[in-house]
Amino acid sequence: MNKKILNSLRNSIPWILAGLGVIFIIMGEILNLTQSTKPILDYSKEKFNGALIEIGKAVLISGVASITLNSLRYMGIYNEELIKLLFDTKFLRNRHDLPSYWQKVTKELLSDKFPKINDLILNDVQEIYLPTSSFKYYENFWQHTNIKMTDKSTEMIDIVQTTKFTVVAVDKDKTDHQLFTNRCCHGGKHANATYSVTSLFINKKPITPEIENNYEGNFLDSKFSVTLSGSDTYEIEMVCRKTYSLKNDCIMGYRHQNITHNSTVQFQLDGVKVEFNPLGTLKDFETKTQNDSLIVKEYVGLLYKNQGYTAYLKKK
Repeated sequence: MNKKILNSLRNSIPWILAGLGVIFIIMGEILNLTQSTKPILDYSKEKFNGALIEIGKAVLISGVASITLNSLRYMGIYNEELIKLLFDTKFLRNRHDLPSYWQKVTKELLSDKFPKINDLILNDVQEIYLPTSSFKYYENFWQHTNIKMTDKSTEMIDIVQTTKFTVVAVDKDKTDHQLFTNRCCHGGKHANATYSVTSLFINKKPITPEIENNYEGNFLDSKFSVTLSGSDTYEIEMVCRKTYSLKNDCIMGYRHQNITHNSTVQFQLDGVKVEFNPLGTLKDFETKTQNDSLIVKEYVGLLYKNQGYTAYLKKK
């Protein structure tokens, strides 16, 4: 006999048993109501009807049990499909409750340890650490800062800073304005602080930025921006120069505007010394080199927005 027919018959047995059970029960009830039925095999009509009903119940139960067990065989498959429906990426993207759903899962993951501040923690993680509103990040940030004391009496220093990093964009068709800023104190005399960009390249193409210098109060605030569009990545190489007196300003540093993957910071020193400190990072920078003339620090991993370093400068 054909295997398909045998499989079909085998799969039909539970339903046949269930059907027979229902038929036996119905027949027993009908016989109870029929006065003309004669005794069979020496059993009284009442006993026969009762037995027929009990047989029907037994057959029905066995059929229902078989159907249930047969269904359980496929329960694993159904569960897998249900899990895919709930958690597969293409379905998750269509959910409109992802933020609240993420918060529920995270609270459960934390076992709701801090009920009074849970919402604050989750909000900061979502808004600061998770780049939900960002459409770029930095890759392999590298910065070399050459610091030279030019006048010991006034403690004027000359800084040449070379910065390289790659901007990785989510969407190359979106236009972004990459902002650069710098601040230093001039102590009330504008001539005591200067800032300029010696060179700037984006994907090997030279750019001449329009720098806005603002001498307001005791500070020189400098800023400029460049437009990024049409590429998945942007390799940025910049050399800037600044001068000021350590008597007016002895702190320098860098805070990342976006999430940064891997960072290397170098200080070439002449007549000054540097005390390096991480700024808001989740771990310390690793010291690769440290002597009187060269300091090299490396951070392997992610630096989040507004994290970076500060350096305290002193005359040697």
